[in-house]
Amino acid sequence: MRYFIQISYKGNHYKGWQKQKNTDGCIQAIIEEAINKATKSSDAHIVGCGRTDAGVHATKYFAHIDWHDDSLASCINAINYCLPSDIVIHKLIEVDEAVHARYDATQRQYTYHMHFYPDPFLAELSAYY
Repeated sequence: MRYFIQISYKGNHYKGWQKQKNTDGCIQAIIEEAINKATKSSDAHIVGCGRTDAGVHATKYFAHIDWHDDSLASCINAINYCLPSDIVIHKLIEVDEAVHARYDATQRQYTYHMHFYPDPFLAELSAYY
């Protein structure tokens, strides 16, 4: 079974989406580890709809995972419990096995936030200009 995973994350403390050899702190690896822990498995491999750079946030990011049964959908709360608070899985959507998160994406939207006065509450999420 193939599922799309809807994810949000605040990327301040991460090195981007994609797993890299000899690099900790990538969103993909952290989510795979949480899925494995929550399901007591070692099979999790997710494919993202694209890559984000270090420090980039995502409000509606999609990835897909192939899973051997329908048990994964009931594990969202357990997976989120295993994730740090700045990464959240919102839902799993069962899709046809031919659908690919990266190659079948029809839209991408990027938003840049800027503020024009010093504000310590905006510093992590907006560029001061």
